[in-house]
Amino acid sequence: MSNHLPQLDHDHDQVFTARLSRRSALAALAGIGLTAVATACGSDNESASTNAPAETQATSGATTAPNVTQAQTETTTSATPATNPSTGECLELPEETNGPFPADGSNDDGNGNNANILTDARSVRSNLTTNLDGTEQQPGIPLSLTMVITDKDGCTPKANAAVYAWHCSREGHYSVYNSNMNGGDYSAFTWFRGVQITDANGSVTFETIFPGRYDGRATHIHFEVYDDPSYGNLLLTSQVGFVDDEADAVYATDAEYASSLARPTYNSADNVFGDGDGSQILSVAAGDSVAATVTIGV
Repeated sequence: MSNHLPQLDHDHDQVFTARLSRRSALAALAGIGLTAVATACGSDNESASTNAPAETQATSGATTAPNVTQAQTETTTSATPATNPSTGECLELPEETNGPFPADGSNDDGNGNNANILTDARSVRSNLTTNLDGTEQQPGIPLSLTMVITDKDGCTPKANAAVYAWHCSREGHYSVYNSNMNGGDYSAFTWFRGVQITDANGSVTFETIFPGRYDGRATHIHFEVYDDPSYGNLLLTSQVGFVDDEADAVYATDAEYASSLARPTYNSADNVFGDGDGSQILSVAAGDSVAATVTIGV
């Protein structure tokens, strides 16, 4: 499998300023850490500029148009802070597109089948680095992502919510879909997708890898929050990203992420994060593995 990912643009100072000025409570809500562990392997093929997945809203039928870059129009809604009795402010992340490859039952996999991993009980898992059956271990820098779900109107922990997270591989491909835009046919795979149910503290943790970057999109992870494990009530669809120069530092620790460094798209040029709403931008420290935590009001 090949490396295909993005182009340079913005600096850390600008992104960090946006985070502080637009969301002063970010430090209280998005904590970050550093851990240690390492993995490696290989995957994917195709070229970045012609096969990068475009982030358009998924409807019915997977997009298969060739030569589409990641710089597609996406709708961003400004986040609205609510009062937090303990920290002074509680953030509601903005609603974002689920992109063309959500596998949540909202579109086609490119082969005429409904793309939906949520109907498979094996999708409830903490480690996302393999297919749902445990095969096809995927390579990359280990990432531990903790998401804390709270009530946006009181910041009380929301227990028993279902959090579905998904992202691309080190090379920029999404599992479950067959599409030229996705760089080929990955419909036989289910890696980098999974659901966790929040505990009494509203918390879930996904063990995965730091996603690759591809043309037109900054580094990002998609997620959906459902009211409960029945998936009957979708509360939020959004995305989280990472501070630009910190993401670069992470990529620099593994030569297999070379394309992510060579042609990055930074947050200011990203169709989702370019509005400057820093509530979605997480901080990470480079190392053998990385860790990030975000608190999300719904």
